[in-house]
Amino acid sequence: MGVRTNESDPCNTEVVSKRHYSSVTPSSIVELAAGLGHEREGLLQAVAAMQLIPDNATKWIRFERLLEAASGAVPEVEQRPVTPNRLRALLTRPPIASPHILTQEDPFEEPFTAAITFYGGTSRVVMGGASAANAGCQLVLEAALILADDSLVDYRTRVMRDARVLLTLSELMCARAGLARWAAANRSPRAPLVVPPQSELLRLARCATFTDDELTEALGPTVIAGNCYRLLARKLPRYELATPDRVWRHFIDTTGTVVVNEDHVGVDLALRTYTPVLIDAGFPELDIPIPWWGGRTLRFGFPPR
Repeated sequence: MGVRTNESDPCNTEVVSKRHYSSVTPSSIVELAAGLGHEREGLLQAVAAMQLIPDNATKWIRFERLLEAASGAVPEVEQRPVTPNRLRALLTRPPIASPHILTQEDPFEEPFTAAITFYGGTSRVVMGGASAANAGCQLVLEAALILADDSLVDYRTRVMRDARVLLTLSELMCARAGLARWAAANRSPRAPLVVPPQSELLRLARCATFTDDELTEALGPTVIAGNCYRLLARKLPRYELATPDRVWRHFIDTTGTVVVNEDHVGVDLALRTYTPVLIDAGFPELDIPIPWWGGRTLRFGFPPR
């Protein structure tokens, strides 16, 4: 086993051995994946980092192929870090950068980042390898929002929920990476692959990954609201399996009068088609203690049937 210095490695060493990296070039993605078990986690993060570099806009197909190989690798218990030199070798040689693949790298004719409008706000997105991806996503969201058929409520809810999660994380990722809206890309497929130093590679990988606590902080209101709606649905006859969107439309998105009394806060709800469901569920009899209201309780009032 030999050791040589490497300026892009923060430890200034790179261990190279035939036991780690075979000198035989894999002939396919499947064959390559079979040898990536010890690097799987590092490669997934490194490729995510490479996709955040505007100078690499025309190299997207290579990233997709390496992600395919790394995803198909069986992870080993012992994971090794991926150095910039190792990453460059994988992305500039077959089977990732075969002659056939290189001929498919066309000029990048769009901005590197774009924006998608959702529920009145906009989120930054990286365009990726699909032409006009942001416009396609925008059309899907707008079409889903205007679905009126009750049989499609569940579908619309899933689309809106997934879009909210993905766009929230995309905006956060772009903000971390310092990518502005409509950032320019390197349009030439002849531009060389840019592999940053190890420190920058790790920083960009960090921009595209989220811990459990970070996910909770970023998505908390959405996730918590959805869970609260589901808990409410369990108490309502015939709504036990209702989606959060349906619970919102039928019971939460309503009007009423709030009266603060000395011993309780009364919420008198307006009469709606779905009011009998709340009455049958026992809401008129509720008297819920609220500790931070100075000993007051919460009560609901309903118009006579």
